[in-house]
Amino acid sequence: MNAEIQNAVFDLIQNERQCQRNEIALDRSLNYDLGMDGDDAVEFFEEFGKKFNVDLTELGHEWNLYFVPEGVSLFGPPDGYLTLFTARPLPSKGRKLPITIDRVVRAAEDGHWEKLQNNIEA
Repeated sequence: MNAEIQNAVFDLIQNERQCQRNEIALDRSLNYDLGMDGDDAVEFFEEFGKKFNVDLTELGHEWNLYFVPEGVSLFGPPDGYLTLFTARPLPSKGRKLPITIDRVVRAAEDGHWEKLQNNIEA
């Protein structure tokens, strides 16, 4: 990994999460270890995408695998719930996948978010 990019990603995470540098490591996750979810995750990835010029289209497709969205409910049952921010159905309360910091650093290096290999549907 490119040390300069890694340090810049760590700096962004530290500033966005207001956490200590020693809490950030490649094998840690944004959502479980650092508590990032909902609007905080949206804001972080908007800033991340701009700062590192990363195409986050694939992350958008996978979003509900990692984060529970926050926002205003637009529709209730029987149509399901949609949020103002994602216009997607609210996910079940099942466990979300960890989104590791090494994956974030790789996206900054590559300029795009890499799709999950195992074809899990978001």
